[in-house]
Amino acid sequence: MISIKNLSKVFTLSKKQKKEMGPDFIGNQVSAVDNVSFDCNKGRIFGLIGPNGAGKTTTLRMIATMLQPSSGSILVNNFDVIKDPINVRKSLGFLSGNTGIYDRLNCEEMVKYYADLHGLDTDVFEQNKD
Repeated sequence: MISIKNLSKVFTLSKKQKKEMGPDFIGNQVSAVDNVSFDCNKGRIFGLIGPNGAGKTTTLRMIATMLQPSSGSILVNNFDVIKDPINVRKSLGFLSGNTGIYDRLNCEEMVKYYADLHGLDTDVFEQNKD
């Protein structure tokens, strides 16, 4: 189960990013996710949909512990993403289609990368990889 309560993520912009936002942009921060709450219950299929820039990938990256929320809470199988990220990572799998590392790895290398990232013993990996 995934439980998200009042989740927000704010990014502080660099000078270059602020310039790219255009002359009408005011401030130094942009809100990528703003006060989102939902539950994804066991045995259910949950779709996170919205237009480009709506915060879908940012939300998924916070669930996967790749980004820390600015505020709010995320529980994955009752493990808090901030207090217990290792057990969160053990409880889920996450593969983004636009992460640059994957095109440089073959299938076995990618699975080994994630096995190492999550602390899977090399012997266990070797026994189960086929």
